[in-house]
Amino acid sequence: MRLRWWRGPLAAVAGLAAFGPVYAAALRWLPGVTAWASAHAPFRVGQDLVGQLSEVGPVGLALAAATLAGKLAWEGLTRLPAFLPPGSAVSRAAVDEAAADLAVEVARRMRRETIRRDVWRGAPLEVVVRATERPVQADRRVVLAGAARGTRLRLSSGSKDLATLFRGLPRGHLTVLGEAGAGKTVLAMRLTLDLLDARPPRADGPVPVYLPMSSWNPHQVSLDDWMAARLVEDYAAVARRHGAGVLRRLVETARILPILDGMDEVTRAPASEVIKGVDSAFTDRMPFVLTCRPAEFEYAVRTSEKYLSRAAVVEIEPVRADTAAAYLHGAVGDVRRWRRLLDRLRAEPDGPLATALTTPLMLFLIRTTYESTDTDPGELLDTDRFGTSRAVEEHLLDAFVPAAYDTRHKPPYRAERAQRWLGTLAHGPRELRWWNLVSEGATLWIALALSACAGWLNHLILGPFFGFFFGVCSFLLYLKVDEWLGYRGSEIFADDRETGIRSHLRRYRILATGCAMTAAIAVGGLVGAALGGGLGADQHTTRAYAAGIGLLFGITTLLDSAWGSFFLTRITLALSGGLPLRLMRFLEDAHQRGVLRQPGAAYQFRHARLQDRIRRQGPNLFAGRWYVAGTPASRLRAFGRLLRRPLLRLALQVGLVVMPAFAFAAIPTVDNLRFQAGAKPRVVDRSMCGGGGACIHIVDWHWELPPGAAVTTEFETGSTWLMPQAYGGVNGDIDIDGCPTAVVEISMTAGGSTAALSHILPGDEEIDLGDLSGWPLPKRLEAVTVTFRRHDTTDCTADLVWTNPALDIDQIFKIKDYFTEPGSDADGSAR
Repeated sequence: MRLRWWRGPLAAVAGLAAFGPVYAAALRWLPGVTAWASAHAPFRVGQDLVGQLSEVGPVGLALAAATLAGKLAWEGLTRLPAFLPPGSAVSRAAVDEAAADLAVEVARRMRRETIRRDVWRGAPLEVVVRATERPVQADRRVVLAGAARGTRLRLSSGSKDLATLFRGLPRGHLTVLGEAGAGKTVLAMRLTLDLLDARPPRADGPVPVYLPMSSWNPHQVSLDDWMAARLVEDYAAVARRHGAGVLRRLVETARILPILDGMDEVTRAPASEVIKGVDSAFTDRMPFVLTCRPAEFEYAVRTSEKYLSRAAVVEIEPVRADTAAAYLHGAVGDVRRWRRLLDRLRAEPDGPLATALTTPLMLFLIRTTYESTDTDPGELLDTDRFGTSRAVEEHLLDAFVPAAYDTRHKPPYRAERAQRWLGTLAHGPRELRWWNLVSEGATLWIALALSACAGWLNHLILGPFFGFFFGVCSFLLYLKVDEWLGYRGSEIFADDRETGIRSHLRRYRILATGCAMTAAIAVGGLVGAALGGGLGADQHTTRAYAAGIGLLFGITTLLDSAWGSFFLTRITLALSGGLPLRLMRFLEDAHQRGVLRQPGAAYQFRHARLQDRIRRQGPNLFAGRWYVAGTPASRLRAFGRLLRRPLLRLALQVGLVVMPAFAFAAIPTVDNLRFQAGAKPRVVDRSMCGGGGACIHIVDWHWELPPGAAVTTEFETGSTWLMPQAYGGVNGDIDIDGCPTAVVEISMTAGGSTAALSHILPGDEEIDLGDLSGWPLPKRLEAVTVTFRRHDTTDCTADLVWTNPALDIDQIFKIKDYFTEPGSDADGSAR
């Protein structure tokens, strides 16, 4: 059953089914919602815009819902075979189709890479593999299990016949050992192509798939899960066509033949753990091919005390001098320039030149280095300069990049610039992905902007000292949280290789821009509502600050995304000369020239020795970290992970900037007055404390007022240079005891102000000073003068009692004073 032919009609049905209900609901509720939002928005919204939203909004929402429903139905039907039993007809048909498409894609990829590596130019170099003599081979009786009695296994072959040797293995487990530059990668790619060519188009057998092992982390993921994830990443077109779950089922049902290249490049786990993981992952029914350097493989076997129990082990032999001379004679066009060198190779098979040219890598380098007609390969015969094989190898490694970037090639990258840019990339991991390039500069700029906002806002409320304190704390805390939320937990979904990395970047740019715009609109709207609706600021001020702070938070969210950090890093390195501004173009050009290779979704240097040599030649111009991001099987999961980071960062920013400042403003606080000069009152403390340690603060201040008397007392406040306070009114209760007919006038002044708070208090009343309106005194004051004057002549002494004399602190006065129009308070009263 070809289920994918039904995906289009069923997706259309799902879209039509979602369109009607959403349109009806939006037509009913959207006008009311837009009208309410227009009435409560901090900015004035035109009625024509509200009307347009009410008319067009239902159609747009219904279309969006229909599109989403159709897409979910399409993807759900794509993933359906992965949830069906493996033996069902639908599941088997889906797996067969995915295997056939995967075989086509792998063959196309391998042919492209071998052509880029000049494997087929002239007569291909044939290397010889033989059974290794190292103590790393499992028992031959186990390797030969299942074969007919008396069968002998011939573990010797040329590279063109390696597929025949592999098919003769009863277990289908093969390990290929070779020194650095011996041609293990090219051999693995050629073996993949040979096995694919011998596989019928609709066969049920496993599909050979070339998989570089450098990105595997045995501590975090099993080998099966890693192979499934690499299939989804490297062959995203097949994953999107058939579903990631179907590709995982290819691994689970042994429908792929992994060609695992570079076990020695798995650096995030000991070699013994790697070999244990490989041996436990493959059974008799799942064949594999593994390549590794001999010394590393022997060390892994010795330390783990375990062989690859069912694998035959062969080793690539060094290229003989006469074979190297014959290969160069057929590969180069101008034999006249090469005659002296070829004669030396044949005459001195054990000389330094012949010893250096025993690997395919060095043969490729010498051919590329001296390809131009104005070069002389005979210079390698100078024994003073090249008296050892190591000197010849280092010269060829150093000369490769200048030869590859000859000025006659287009585009004209200069060799010295390309060398510097490649040096920056060489300090990265083995596999180069754009999201691995993450500079710490983005985090630093975000932290500086955040701490500046936090310090400025706390300065308005609490003063300069606390503003500076909270700014520094916000900066340090953000860096600490950023380390906890680092890119090591990020997940990136791969794109279709038909469209390339540029399309991948474009999708992430759209996603990052969407997250940034959402953050900017949300934060700008909150700031506008707080300033316009809460503080009463004018529209011009509200719009300016809402737009500015919203833009700031949008930019920080953008820079905090994977694409934003990559963009900032690329610009920074381009300005410092570490990388070109058009990085993708440079990588593509380096791939065309053979400096880089691209066997999957990531770029790699042509060889690890070349990367190591370039790394040692120059300083690291990238002052950042290289992160290795995982690849999820689900795009929905990747999208959720990508949204998780900006949302957490946005919550962190709002918490660091807003919460410390407004936590003080949200709690009502008072400043108790203290006696400074004048008539000293009698103080009675009536505070009470309960058993749980909670206390109620009650202090009475008493003044005695005979008939016609007046007393004046000066109080000091708690305002200091460290934390200057702004006051909003007087607090406490005032009562007259002992003389019910007394009439007392209460007057208060502060500083040099001529305005005073005045109130007449009859003896039979008690007042709460907090209920009195009209506080004309200045907000900033250090002392308050209070005068009590008795107006009646009744012959009795009045006992005036002021309970808990204090001033109310207006925590957000400075903010209101800053954002409201000059010359008036937030309530419009003159200052």
